[in-house]
Amino acid sequence: MIKADNIHKSYEGLDVLRGVSLNIKEGEIVSIVGSSGAGKSTLLQILGTLAQSDQGSLHINGKVIDDLNASNLSAFRNEEVGFIFQAHNLLPEFSALENVCIPSWIKGTSKKEAETKATELLKNLGLADRIHHKPMELSGGEQQRVAVARALINNPSVVFADEPSGNLDTTSAKALHELFFELRDKYKQTFVIVTHNRDLAEMSDRMLEMKDGIILDNDGDTSNLNQDESVPNQNDLNPNDSPSTGLNIISFLIPLVGLIIYITQKDKAPIKAEAVGKSALWGVGISVLLGIISVIISISMINSISY
Repeated sequence: MIKADNIHKSYEGLDVLRGVSLNIKEGEIVSIVGSSGAGKSTLLQILGTLAQSDQGSLHINGKVIDDLNASNLSAFRNEEVGFIFQAHNLLPEFSALENVCIPSWIKGTSKKEAETKATELLKNLGLADRIHHKPMELSGGEQQRVAVARALINNPSVVFADEPSGNLDTTSAKALHELFFELRDKYKQTFVIVTHNRDLAEMSDRMLEMKDGIILDNDGDTSNLNQDESVPNQNDLNPNDSPSTGLNIISFLIPLVGLIIYITQKDKAPIKAEAVGKSALWGVGISVLLGIISVIISISMINSISY
């Protein structure tokens, strides 16, 4: 259903997504969790064709999204993709019925056909007696169910939900997530949900966790995932490339050369050899100092590549 490969996205030099790849099956409910700033909403916007990636490819329901021009992409989004947002985004001057009908009217569906389908959806969502109420006359949970009906009006292949329960109380939030399962079973849609609520996310068929612009594996490890090649891997570093290696060699050679001179010249030129011997002792002191500097550099390099 959805295949994303090596998705990258940055804003003003900040890498928000760093090589995200995922596959989502038809009819699957997948939740994406992670702390604020992990890249969840950015990924959802790209998967939902609301934003374009800087690098990578995206396939949805057999379509190569990168190959669609603006007009075709807009039509694809209207017919194949549904959206549910945290803030509902209902138009206050329209009734619940009219808000649900809007995507269908944009598609070109007749007023009668759109209203018939919208009425059916609202009834199925428990809003039969609220169809003609405006958003301000509805509770938060009722507004969110209207938003769900609007997302389903065009029978999309996939529904993307960005913190859909963020403004709901615990009971309403759980009921909304259970509703997604009922809708999946009835209408066969795929759901991709971004949420901070791990308890609700664990109700999904699969839960993906994001951190620093990448998706973690089941153990929270990122070593086997696509990452920005500019970030060095500690296992790839060659110890011979370290500046501390050169310091180690120098600190070893200084006293060694002094000692050789002292041994070979002590009988021929005692005074000179004694001076060299003292130099060798100084060399030992210098070597110790350089060794300490070498350790500091090594620790600094390790810290610079750790996450």
